[in-house]
Amino acid sequence: MSSESKDQRKTYILRVASYLIGLNIVEDKLKNTEPLEVFLDSNSNLLVFSRSEQKLELSNKMKSSSPSSKVLRVVFYKTQSVPLNNDNYKSVVNVISANGTLNHVFLKSVQNVFGKELTEGNNMQLIAAVNELEESLLATVEMSGGGSLHDEIRSWRGQTGKAANDYNEAFKNLQLLIETMEERRIDELSELVETFEDTCDELWNCTTPFPQSRMKMLIEYGSTYLCEAVTFKIDDSAIWRDEKVSEQLRSAIDVCDQMLLVIRLLTGQTWKRNPEHTWEGEPMEMKFLNGFRDRLDEILSLRSLGSQLEDLLQERGVREETQKTIETAMRGMAPMAYNPFTEPNWKSRLLSAERAIEATIDRTLPILKERLAPSKGDSQSVSF
Repeated sequence: MSSESKDQRKTYILRVASYLIGLNIVEDKLKNTEPLEVFLDSNSNLLVFSRSEQKLELSNKMKSSSPSSKVLRVVFYKTQSVPLNNDNYKSVVNVISANGTLNHVFLKSVQNVFGKELTEGNNMQLIAAVNELEESLLATVEMSGGGSLHDEIRSWRGQTGKAANDYNEAFKNLQLLIETMEERRIDELSELVETFEDTCDELWNCTTPFPQSRMKMLIEYGSTYLCEAVTFKIDDSAIWRDEKVSEQLRSAIDVCDQMLLVIRLLTGQTWKRNPEHTWEGEPMEMKFLNGFRDRLDEILSLRSLGSQLEDLLQERGVREETQKTIETAMRGMAPMAYNPFTEPNWKSRLLSAERAIEATIDRTLPILKERLAPSKGDSQSVSF
């Protein structure tokens, strides 16, 4: 193929991705080039190359991976929502690589790349926003450790002494469960919470008690791992149409509630009353886990609207039409990818989806009024 006939945009993207990801990426050998085409020829702002071992995947959104997998990502993003041409493909496209868990990579980028520059000025509102973002990220990433439940467990394996031996013994059942987590259904995650509770309590009551500062981080790790496990088991691409997703979301909400209750009881009651090793200060506030749980509830409520509207209107096709409208409003948004930084964008999309089906909702108002109106025979009764 002559140099004139080559697509300069593709050549540039594939060459940069090949260099950063450590593979010779050739268009003809890619299984799916649609994400690349979408990024080049539409307003889509994101293109992600994900490498796990020798497997390469392209996508137009950041996808959660299994908590135990090691994924290297190269991310191209646009500073303007425009198609790329031979004049702008270098000026409007930026690229970053992300090696490790996404929250850990994001935290380090805020701290070491963007945060220092952004907070050196006199814009107090911006400084407060950056500090709040860093605090939220710190809730899921330990500064002095590896930043994950796996790394905390591994960190004790190479240590010697009675305390380390006791801690390794306490982690044993949890480690065994984690190793089989990818094969388990979402409704089996309750066993993960139960085992995590037993592990934390055993660590707290060791002869050399697990330090409270480290326990706080372990609890954050555990809740983050739970969120990642839930996200990995629910298919983002089918979230608005797959019938089984509603039941998965209900199971996920239940297991989040279970984890929140466990943490509240341990840090607010059980360990508070422990005379040998007393929990100091207030019970832990699980902001990230609470936010993730609320996101699941919002997704469930939104995807349930189609069935509810069809039942009220008694019209076939309403559910399908509503699902299609919601899916269109949410296009390009990964609803399961919760973090405080993307919450305003999610709320905006949620509002757009609700507005898009407002006309259908309005049609149900006369029906609801009729059902709520007192019957003629009894002014105190309500007709359903």
